[in-house]
Formats: sequence, structure tokens, C-alpha cells
Amino acid sequence: MAITYTQVAASFTEEGVILCTPEEAYRNVSQVLDFVCPLHPELLQKKSAHNVGMATYPCELCANEALTNHRRTPYATIQAAFDVRGYDLLTTKAQYTTTESPLVYRCRPHHQKTRTIWYHNMTIQNKGCRACANNIKRQKSAEMMFPIARAAFTKQG
Repeated sequence: MAITYTQVAASFTEEGVILCTPEEAYRNVSQVLDFVCPLHPELLQKKSAHNVGMATYPCELCANEALTNHRRTPYATIQAAFDVRGYDLLTTKAQYTTTESPLVYRCRPHHQKTRTIWYHNMTIQNKGCRACANNIKRQKSAEMMFPIARAAFTKQG
């Protein structure tokens, strides 16, 4: 049983794309057909009816967007990570496009200027506000040096 052009057009409509190949040019189901995605009308795409029916996303751009959205760290997670560190995230949800885009923030204790950081650097590499890092280094150095200084003062009377 051969699949007719009407059946192929109906399957394309079910998948949410618009078939552009005319009925006169249709030969069989394995033929590569032209179609347009309503979300990306500027791009004329080509696939066979079988491949369109088997694909999760018939449109290549929709498939790429879905894959990117799946891999992207949710904005709420990023916002929570900044709050835990004591930073105010200034990059809005609309401005956050990819995980590789730099995020603008302001450190609450050192609120004089804004800084940028990548989410990966803040979480994985534990980077952040340089002034806070210098304060932590000073504090650790003082804690390490205090017993040595006390021993020297005690020794000298």
C-alpha cells in the first residue's frame, strides 16, 4: 500500500510543520520533501516523510533550542548560588542566554562596584569577589601567625 500525498501532508501537519513540496512533485514516502517550521519560517528545511515522523523535533532549529535548554543551568539555581555567596545577581533572566555568558553581580559587603563572573568559575573553581578573597587570606594569615607571635613574645618576656 503506497502512502499518498494527502497522508504525508496530514503527518507533516500532525508534527507541527508546513509541507511546501507540491503534490505534483511527490513520488513516494522516502523522497526528500521541503517543509517550513512555523517558529522558524525563514528556513526552508528538507527531510523525508519518514524522518519527519520519527524525529522528536522535525525542525533542526527547534531541536537545537531544546538541547540547549536542556543543558542550560536554570536561572533559579544560579540565583540561589549567588545568594548563598552573599552576592546580588544583576543579570536578569531575560539577559541570561547561555551558561557561557558572563553574569554581572555585586558583592554585598563590597557594593561599590559591579563585577562579572562565569557561573562555572564561581561554583566549580570557587572564585568570586577579590576583596572578600583578600580578607579571607588576611584572616587565615593572622590565625596562622598569632601562635608564632605569641610564642616569640612569651620567649622574650
